[in-house]
Amino acid sequence: MAGDMATALVTGGARGIGAAIARAMAADGGRVVVADVDDQAGTALVAQLGAAARYVHCDVTRESDVAAAVDAAAAQGSLSAVFANAGAVGVTGRIEDHALEDYRRSMDLLLTSVFLTVKHAVRVMRPAGAGAIVCTGSVASVRGGLGPHTYTAAKHGVKGLVESVAVDIARDGLTINAVAPGVRSRRWRRA
Repeated sequence: MAGDMATALVTGGARGIGAAIARAMAADGGRVVVADVDDQAGTALVAQLGAAARYVHCDVTRESDVAAAVDAAAAQGSLSAVFANAGAVGVTGRIEDHALEDYRRSMDLLLTSVFLTVKHAVRVMRPAGAGAIVCTGSVASVRGGLGPHTYTAAKHGVKGLVESVAVDIARDGLTINAVAPGVRSRRWRRA
């Protein structure tokens, strides 16, 4: 390993919430590995963050990519935090108009990717006896009608997965939590 400096992995780290997480982790003095499919945005962000940041191409719907990203982060130093953040809105519209393939693609990106990220984070963290995993849920994780149907189903799944895994890993010194961001309303925007 590259010393004992704490390292964080952020999936979907090239833009949006993921980039904000990566910036915060780098500002806090740790190493950060940004994992994303947007190579241009990912490498640009890492260039801004400096020497303690690294970019890895990672399609979070492919287990081999997720495992490699976790291993790359662990090779940078003590893997102390993993943020399962990658996602998108997915299929939208009326339920009767959803194609099964669109549903499956959305579930792979929004829920299966979280499962894969958590699985491989725990694979590395459990033997170390420490680590924190944070999964990006949504306000749609706790209430229907706040997002598209498949998105809401997947985010409910993220909440359930986090609750179940928390019980399993607690005795090993690991934590897992979900955050539930919502859409910023115009009335809440700063002037």
